[in-house]
Formats: sequence, structure tokens, C-alpha cells
Amino acid sequence: MLLFFKRVVIIHVRNKLCKIFLENKKELKGDVMAEARVSKETLIGELLQIDADIAPILMGIGMHCLGCPASQMESLEEAAAVHGINADDLVDEINNFLASK
Repeated sequence: MLLFFKRVVIIHVRNKLCKIFLENKKELKGDVMAEARVSKETLIGELLQIDADIAPILMGIGMHCLGCPASQMESLEEAAAVHGINADDLVDEINNFLASK
């Protein structure tokens, strides 16, 4: 039963990651690369895949559990709530950081 549950979770996670990756995928537009954007629904694990340089932003506000397997499946909104941070402000900060690159 536990093995079945693990497989279901893995398939669900893989499908969700693929969907979000496609939504946030940087698309070529001539010589200009469109910026990746994150939302409150973006998972912590996805943030680090979009740009590993986001880690210092998260660490700076007290999210020291970035390497924890459980945090990889937590949305930015959920993580912000746990740490008492306004999710909209955090999303704006990360998107501004990504746009500046």
C-alpha cells in the first residue's frame, strides 16, 4: 500500500512539475529571452530550478530548510505563511530579482 502511495505521489509531482515548467519556461523571442516569472503556487523546488540564485533571498528571510525534501513540495505561499511573510511581497521580490538578470 505504501509503495502504491509513493508511486501516485511521484506521478502527481512529476505532472505538476512539468506543467509549471512549461508555464514558466523561458521562450526565445528573437535575440531577447522572455523572463521567467514565479507565482504563489510555484513550489520551492521549482524556484531553485528556475534560478539557484534565489536561495539567498529565501535564506535571508529565514527559510533555511531549502534542502529539506518536504520543502521541495511546498508552495511559495505555504512557505511564506509558515514563516510569517507576506507571499505577494515575496513573489514581487523574486520576480524583480529575475527580471534584473
